[in-house]
Amino acid sequence: MTEFNSLDHAYYKTDDCLIYQGDCLEVLKTLPDEFVDCVITDPPFFNPATHYIARDSKKSKRSYEDMSIMKIAFKEIIKEIRRIIKEKGHFLMFCDCVTYPIFFECCYNF
Repeated sequence: MTEFNSLDHAYYKTDDCLIYQGDCLEVLKTLPDEFVDCVITDPPFFNPATHYIARDSKKSKRSYEDMSIMKIAFKEIIKEIRRIIKEKGHFLMFCDCVTYPIFFECCYNF
C-alpha cells in the first residue's frame, strides 16, 4: 500500500501556497505538525437536516440544540488545526450568530 502524501493532493499549488479541497478532517489529519501559517475556514461544514428547510417555513426553526452535533465534529477539527498550525500562525473563522456559541466554546483556548 502506498502512503498518502498530502502535498501531492493539493487543490492548488505554487511555490508559496498550497490550497486543499476535500473533507476537512481527512485532509487535516494528513498534514504534518506545525505545517501551516494560516487556516481560513467558513463553517459549518455540514448542517443537520432541519436547516435545509426553506427559511420561510413555519415547520422548523433553527435551534442551538439542532447544532449540537456540530460541536462534536468541530472539537475534532479544532484539535487538528491546533496541531498543524505554526506557533506564530493565524486562524480565521467565519460564522453566524447561530453557530457562534458552538465555535466560540471550541476555540476559546486556541
